[in-house]
Amino acid sequence: MKKAISILAAGALAASLSVTAFASEYTSAPQDANTNVYYQDNVQRYTVFIPAEVTLNKTENVTDTVKIYGEEEGKNVFIASDEKVVVSVSDDTSFTVAHEGDTLAYDMKKGDAVVAAGGEIVSCLSNAKNEQELTFTSPKTDAIYSDQYTGNITFNIAIENLE
Repeated sequence: MKKAISILAAGALAASLSVTAFASEYTSAPQDANTNVYYQDNVQRYTVFIPAEVTLNKTENVTDTVKIYGEEEGKNVFIASDEKVVVSVSDDTSFTVAHEGDTLAYDMKKGDAVVAAGGEIVSCLSNAKNEQELTFTSPKTDAIYSDQYTGNITFNIAIENLE
């Protein structure tokens, strides 16, 4: 019985090893064919540097810089060609510092212009980098407490379509 199964298995294996196929048409002339090739990189690469803190001075203005650049400082931003990176100040920013109910107002300027809540600080297109120096003015009134006054500025960072 084993011999019969071995012979049948060997025969089946031999029959399945090669199969002859005939082409219905044969062309020897050179042929051209086109292939569309696409590449898409959807990873936006940009860095926004915003100072972690600013210490106001009673007698003189203080400057610091907001920067937009690529993955590393000095490299260009990588976003879609019809977009820009925009850094602005939040609508609810008050430009004040406070301590125990005493509030001192100051201005943040971009050049000579005072930046209002909701105002744009700086923007940057693809394949570029940009920065904006900001000036923080001295508080407009004298403090009534000899202590640290604190406040907060909220910056918004967005990708916007070019108009």
